[in-house]
Amino acid sequence: MGIWSLLLSFTGVSNIGGLGFPLAVVSLVARQRSTGNPKELARLIETALTSVATSVAILSAVVLFLLYPFLSSLVSAGLLHEARALLPSAAGVGWLMGVSLVSQSVLDGLQRSDERSRLTIATTVGYAVAAATLAKLWGLHGVAAAAAGQYAVLLVTTVMRIRRYAPIRRIPRTFDVGQFRKLVRFGAGFQLVGLVSLMVEPTVKLALARNASLASVTFFDMATKAVGQMRSLIVNANRALIPVFAELDTVAPKRVAELYVASFRTVLFLSFCLYVPLGIAAGDLSMLWLGRSEPGLEMMLGLVSMGSFLSTIGAPAYFAFLGRGQPAWCVRADMTIAVTAVALGWSAGHFWGAEGVMSGWIIGRAAGTLLLVTAWKREGVRGAGQLLKGADVRLLAAAVGVLGVSCVVTFDGDAGQVALLHVVVICTAAVALFGIAGWGHDVPLRIVRWVKNRSWSVKDEPEASALS
Repeated sequence: MGIWSLLLSFTGVSNIGGLGFPLAVVSLVARQRSTGNPKELARLIETALTSVATSVAILSAVVLFLLYPFLSSLVSAGLLHEARALLPSAAGVGWLMGVSLVSQSVLDGLQRSDERSRLTIATTVGYAVAAATLAKLWGLHGVAAAAAGQYAVLLVTTVMRIRRYAPIRRIPRTFDVGQFRKLVRFGAGFQLVGLVSLMVEPTVKLALARNASLASVTFFDMATKAVGQMRSLIVNANRALIPVFAELDTVAPKRVAELYVASFRTVLFLSFCLYVPLGIAAGDLSMLWLGRSEPGLEMMLGLVSMGSFLSTIGAPAYFAFLGRGQPAWCVRADMTIAVTAVALGWSAGHFWGAEGVMSGWIIGRAAGTLLLVTAWKREGVRGAGQLLKGADVRLLAAAVGVLGVSCVVTFDGDAGQVALLHVVVICTAAVALFGIAGWGHDVPLRIVRWVKNRSWSVKDEPEASALS
């Protein structure tokens, strides 16, 4: 499996040829859909699919040509023959992956993220079953066949679902120069940001290794993966609002700011409830993971939770600008995060080690969020309401209360049992205190109303859409 993973990591570089289209497609498809012109919508979708299919295919061929002679320096002589035999399969899977990603972005733009999720889950389960079966018959070639089958089925079924909402052909082949220019203008900035963002995490890890230790790199990787899984619960759900913002900006622009405020307050409330207990329980999580108290891991969990909190509350503004067709602010925010994290991380790490590197990482996220929020106040519709209210101050007080509980409550006994009990107490205190602080808060009330109704209309009630 190591050879296959290595080859996929290299051939996956060919998705740079996607020109940043996935995010561009979501917004542009939603805006085109709201105009009520199905022919232009079909031309946009087909242009996006054919452009990405062509560009990724060309770059895949280039990667294949350049990588083949260098495989001997990447793998041992005993595995070289198998690696070269698998390389074309890896390039093909990379191509299918890139095109299917854009096709799924079309479904997002058509506000059918539910269908996208069902197709993704079904094909992932199918891949797991097929890979386990075919690997016994053909080894890594069986795994490659299962991966190719997964993305091929995902692409074909996604196109079939798209055809229910847009009059595209069974095999898209239209190329419209005007639509292509719009896609490139919208996506080019994100392509640049994607390339820069790819370098941020390796640079931060390099700064940690140089100014602190290799152990701090490991702890940073553990913390970012653990916190990132929790962060995705909020951010991925909020990302579904991109097409909603795009449609509202076309049919009811004055209501865009209302949806943004509702989205921001929902994300802020959920971030308080998620990151505060996670950061406070860092010591207990270290005990559960490693069986001992590890100050380096505890520090990383706390600092990564803080940085993730700051970046998460900027997500509503980020997705709102995307939906409104103003990606420039998103590009500036991402560049601010990248440049600040790298510059401050390296300089501060020279003096204060791991703490200095992570301080730059956190400040970068804070700067990006601040830029987005202040930009929204300039670009958005004025008079939409306050982003912060008295209920949010009560949430902050509840966070301090949970911190106090975590400092006061102690147990004696086995380290693992003590850590587990402490986590239970902290979570119980968090539920109780956040429940009291959130009583009368508008976000829990909307959640309760949504659970009761089980459905809502975006046009009639934009605030509830922030929960989608």
